[in-house]
Amino acid sequence: MIFAHPNLDGCFCCSCLLPFEGDPSFASLQTEAAVRAFFQTLFADIVPLTDTLVADFLRNPIIPLISIRTLPWYYKDRIVLIGDACHAVYPFYAQGMNAAFEDCLVLSQCLDRYKDCREAAFGEYQMLRKRNTDALAEMSQANFLELRDKVRSPLLRLRKKLDAILSRLFPESWMPLHAMVTHTTMPYAEALNRSRRQDRILMGLGMALPAAMLTVGTLGHLRDRLKTPVDRK
Repeated sequence: MIFAHPNLDGCFCCSCLLPFEGDPSFASLQTEAAVRAFFQTLFADIVPLTDTLVADFLRNPIIPLISIRTLPWYYKDRIVLIGDACHAVYPFYAQGMNAAFEDCLVLSQCLDRYKDCREAAFGEYQMLRKRNTDALAEMSQANFLELRDKVRSPLLRLRKKLDAILSRLFPESWMPLHAMVTHTTMPYAEALNRSRRQDRILMGLGMALPAAMLTVGTLGHLRDRLKTPVDRK
Protein backbone atom coordinates (compact mmCIF):
# COMPACT_ATOMS: atom_id res chain seq x y z
CA MET A 1 0.00 0.00 0.00
CA ILE A 2 1.12 3.56 -0.68
CA PHE A 3 -0.39 6.53 1.09
CA ALA A 4 0.48 10.21 0.87
CA HIS A 5 0.43 13.16 3.28
CA PRO A 6 0.17 16.68 1.80
CA ASN A 7 2.87 19.25 2.53
CA LEU A 8 2.38 23.00 2.86
CA ASP A 9 4.02 23.63 -0.53
CA GLY A 10 1.48 21.43 -2.33
CA CYS A 11 3.67 18.34 -2.77
CA PHE A 12 3.14 15.02 -1.01
CA CYS A 13 5.25 12.86 1.25
CA CYS A 14 4.56 9.23 0.33
CA SER A 15 5.02 6.09 2.37
CA CYS A 16 5.18 2.58 0.92
CA LEU A 17 4.09 -0.34 3.11
CA LEU A 18 5.54 -3.75 2.29
CA PRO A 19 6.49 -6.98 4.10
CA PHE A 20 10.13 -7.26 5.14
CA GLU A 21 10.54 -10.66 3.46
CA GLY A 22 8.93 -12.43 0.50
CA ASP A 23 8.06 -11.32 -3.01
CA PRO A 24 7.39 -8.48 -3.25
CA SER A 25 9.07 -7.14 -0.11
CA PHE A 26 11.78 -4.75 0.96
CA ALA A 27 14.21 -7.68 0.81
CA SER A 28 13.38 -8.32 -2.85
CA LEU A 29 13.67 -4.66 -3.91
CA GLN A 30 17.39 -3.96 -3.65
CA THR A 31 18.24 -2.75 -7.17
CA GLU A 32 17.07 0.15 -9.30
CA ALA A 33 15.71 -2.23 -11.94
CA ALA A 34 13.69 -4.23 -9.38
CA VAL A 35 12.24 -1.10 -7.78
CA ARG A 36 11.34 0.44 -11.13
CA ALA A 37 9.62 -2.75 -12.32
CA PHE A 38 7.75 -3.07 -9.03
CA PHE A 39 6.27 0.43 -9.23
CA GLN A 40 5.49 0.20 -12.93
CA THR A 41 3.59 -3.04 -12.28
CA LEU A 42 1.64 -2.18 -9.13
CA PHE A 43 1.67 1.62 -8.87
CA ALA A 44 2.12 2.82 -12.43
CA ASP A 45 0.15 6.03 -11.86
CA ILE A 46 2.76 7.35 -9.42
CA VAL A 47 5.80 6.78 -11.65
CA PRO A 48 5.36 9.88 -13.89
CA LEU A 49 4.80 12.14 -10.87
CA THR A 50 8.37 12.06 -9.56
CA ASP A 51 11.81 11.79 -11.13
CA THR A 52 13.44 10.58 -7.90
CA LEU A 53 11.12 7.69 -7.04
CA VAL A 54 13.67 4.89 -7.34
CA ALA A 55 16.47 6.81 -5.60
CA ASP A 56 14.14 7.87 -2.78
CA PHE A 57 12.93 4.32 -2.26
CA LEU A 58 16.46 2.91 -2.02
CA ARG A 59 17.84 5.77 0.10
CA ASN A 60 15.15 6.32 2.73
CA PRO A 61 15.12 4.22 5.92
CA ILE A 62 12.78 1.27 6.46
CA ILE A 63 10.73 1.75 9.62
CA PRO A 64 8.70 -1.10 11.11
CA LEU A 65 5.08 -0.71 12.14
CA ILE A 66 4.91 -1.30 15.88
CA SER A 67 2.00 -2.17 18.15
CA ILE A 68 2.65 -2.60 21.88
CA ARG A 69 0.43 -4.14 24.54
CA THR A 70 2.16 -4.65 27.86
CA LEU A 71 1.33 -5.16 31.52
CA PRO A 72 1.97 -3.89 34.15
CA TRP A 73 2.45 -0.22 33.39
CA TYR A 74 3.93 0.64 36.77
CA TYR A 75 6.24 -0.67 39.48
CA LYS A 76 5.12 0.03 43.03
CA ASP A 77 5.15 3.81 43.56
CA ARG A 78 8.43 4.38 41.72
CA ILE A 79 7.80 4.38 37.99
CA VAL A 80 4.86 4.50 35.58
CA LEU A 81 4.67 4.28 31.78
CA ILE A 82 2.71 6.59 29.50
CA GLY A 83 2.22 6.94 25.77
CA ASP A 84 4.06 4.76 23.26
CA ALA A 85 6.14 3.17 26.03
CA CYS A 86 3.11 1.04 26.97
CA HIS A 87 0.68 1.29 24.03
CA ALA A 88 2.30 2.18 20.71
CA VAL A 89 -0.21 1.63 17.89
CA TYR A 90 -0.27 1.55 14.11
CA PRO A 91 -0.58 5.15 12.84
CA PHE A 92 -3.72 4.64 10.76
CA TYR A 93 -6.08 6.42 13.14
CA ALA A 94 -3.61 9.25 13.88
CA GLN A 95 -4.42 8.91 17.57
CA GLY A 96 -1.03 8.02 19.10
CA MET A 97 -0.25 11.49 20.41
CA ASN A 98 -3.84 12.06 21.49
CA ALA A 99 -3.78 8.79 23.46
CA ALA A 100 -0.59 9.92 25.22
CA PHE A 101 -2.21 13.23 26.16
CA GLU A 102 -5.19 11.33 27.54
CA ASP A 103 -2.75 9.28 29.63
CA CYS A 104 -1.38 12.49 31.12
CA LEU A 105 -4.86 13.77 31.93
CA VAL A 106 -6.05 10.54 33.56
CA LEU A 107 -2.79 10.08 35.47
CA SER A 108 -3.03 13.62 36.80
CA GLN A 109 -6.60 13.01 37.94
CA CYS A 110 -5.60 9.76 39.68
CA LEU A 111 -2.70 11.45 41.46
CA ASP A 112 -5.12 14.09 42.71
CA ARG A 113 -7.48 11.42 44.04
CA TYR A 114 -4.74 9.43 45.78
CA LYS A 115 -2.48 12.16 47.13
CA ASP A 116 -1.13 9.94 49.90
CA CYS A 117 -0.66 6.72 47.90
CA ARG A 118 1.06 7.06 44.57
CA GLU A 119 0.99 3.29 43.95
CA ALA A 120 -2.82 3.33 44.21
CA ALA A 121 -2.91 6.24 41.77
CA PHE A 122 -0.74 4.30 39.31
CA GLY A 123 -2.95 1.22 39.64
CA GLU A 124 -6.16 3.11 38.93
CA TYR A 125 -4.55 4.94 36.02
CA GLN A 126 -3.55 1.59 34.48
CA MET A 127 -7.03 0.15 35.04
CA LEU A 128 -8.75 3.16 33.44
CA ARG A 129 -6.47 3.46 30.44
CA LYS A 130 -5.44 -0.05 29.37
CA ARG A 131 -8.84 -1.17 28.10
CA ASN A 132 -9.04 1.99 26.00
CA THR A 133 -5.54 1.76 24.56
CA ASP A 134 -6.09 -1.94 23.78
CA ALA A 135 -9.24 -0.90 21.90
CA LEU A 136 -7.28 1.75 20.00
CA ALA A 137 -4.65 -0.83 19.02
CA GLU A 138 -7.38 -3.13 17.73
CA MET A 139 -9.07 -0.35 15.75
CA SER A 140 -5.78 0.91 14.30
CA GLN A 141 -4.84 -2.55 13.04
CA ALA A 142 -8.33 -3.14 11.63
CA ASN A 143 -8.22 0.23 9.86
CA PHE A 144 -4.86 -0.66 8.31
CA LEU A 145 -6.26 -3.94 6.98
CA GLU A 146 -9.32 -2.12 5.67
CA LEU A 147 -7.20 0.45 3.83
CA ARG A 148 -4.92 -2.25 2.46
CA ASP A 149 -7.40 -4.94 1.43
CA LYS A 150 -10.98 -3.69 1.43
CA VAL A 151 -11.03 -0.06 0.30
CA ARG A 152 -12.48 -1.04 -3.09
CA SER A 153 -14.99 -3.52 -1.71
CA PRO A 154 -18.60 -2.77 -2.80
CA LEU A 155 -19.79 -4.09 0.56
CA LEU A 156 -17.51 -1.71 2.44
CA ARG A 157 -18.65 1.22 0.30
CA LEU A 158 -22.26 0.32 1.01
CA ARG A 159 -21.51 0.16 4.72
CA LYS A 160 -19.93 3.63 4.59
CA LYS A 161 -22.95 5.03 2.76
CA LEU A 162 -25.33 3.47 5.27
CA ASP A 163 -23.30 4.91 8.11
CA ALA A 164 -23.50 8.37 6.57
CA ILE A 165 -27.26 8.12 5.94
CA LEU A 166 -28.04 6.84 9.43
CA SER A 167 -25.81 9.47 11.02
CA ARG A 168 -27.78 12.20 9.25
CA LEU A 169 -31.12 10.63 10.18
CA PHE A 170 -30.18 9.94 13.81
CA PRO A 171 -27.44 12.45 14.66
CA GLU A 172 -27.83 11.90 18.41
CA SER A 173 -27.66 8.11 18.26
CA TRP A 174 -25.61 6.95 15.27
CA MET A 175 -22.08 7.84 14.28
CA PRO A 176 -19.47 6.07 12.14
CA LEU A 177 -16.58 4.61 14.11
CA HIS A 178 -13.98 6.91 12.58
CA ALA A 179 -16.05 9.95 13.54
CA MET A 180 -16.47 8.65 17.11
CA VAL A 181 -12.71 8.25 17.43
CA THR A 182 -11.64 11.53 15.83
CA HIS A 183 -14.53 13.95 16.46
CA THR A 184 -15.60 13.18 20.02
CA THR A 185 -14.13 12.76 23.50
CA MET A 186 -15.66 9.30 23.76
CA PRO A 187 -13.29 6.70 25.27
CA TYR A 188 -11.85 4.35 22.67
CA ALA A 189 -13.34 1.22 24.26
CA GLU A 190 -16.81 2.77 24.27
CA ALA A 191 -16.44 3.83 20.63
CA LEU A 192 -15.47 0.29 19.66
CA ASN A 193 -18.40 -1.20 21.58
CA ARG A 194 -20.86 1.25 19.98
CA SER A 195 -19.49 0.43 16.55
CA ARG A 196 -19.95 -3.30 17.15
CA ARG A 197 -23.50 -2.65 18.32
CA GLN A 198 -24.19 -0.69 15.14
CA ASP A 199 -22.69 -3.55 13.12
CA ARG A 200 -25.11 -5.99 14.75
CA ILE A 201 -28.05 -3.71 13.98
CA LEU A 202 -27.00 -3.39 10.34
CA MET A 203 -26.60 -7.14 10.05
CA GLY A 204 -30.07 -7.56 11.50
CA LEU A 205 -31.45 -5.18 8.89
CA GLY A 206 -29.65 -6.96 6.05
CA MET A 207 -26.65 -4.74 5.30
CA ALA A 208 -26.28 -6.09 1.77
CA LEU A 209 -29.55 -4.48 0.71
CA PRO A 210 -29.25 -1.17 -1.13
CA ALA A 211 -29.67 1.91 1.02
CA ALA A 212 -32.85 2.70 -0.86
CA MET A 213 -34.46 -0.39 0.64
CA LEU A 214 -34.38 1.14 4.13
CA THR A 215 -38.04 2.01 4.49
CA VAL A 216 -39.59 4.54 6.81
CA GLY A 217 -40.95 1.71 8.95
CA THR A 218 -37.53 0.12 9.30
CA LEU A 219 -35.96 3.45 10.25
CA GLY A 220 -38.68 4.02 12.82
CA HIS A 221 -37.93 0.65 14.37
CA LEU A 222 -34.22 1.54 14.36
CA ARG A 223 -34.92 4.84 16.15
CA ASP A 224 -36.56 2.91 19.00
CA ARG A 225 -33.50 0.70 19.39
CA LEU A 226 -31.01 3.59 19.56
CA LYS A 227 -31.48 5.22 22.93
CA THR A 228 -27.99 6.23 24.02
CA PRO A 229 -26.96 9.69 22.73
CA VAL A 230 -23.56 10.14 21.13
CA ASP A 231 -21.12 12.40 23.00
CA ARG A 232 -20.09 14.92 20.38
CA LYS A 233 -17.55 17.66 20.82
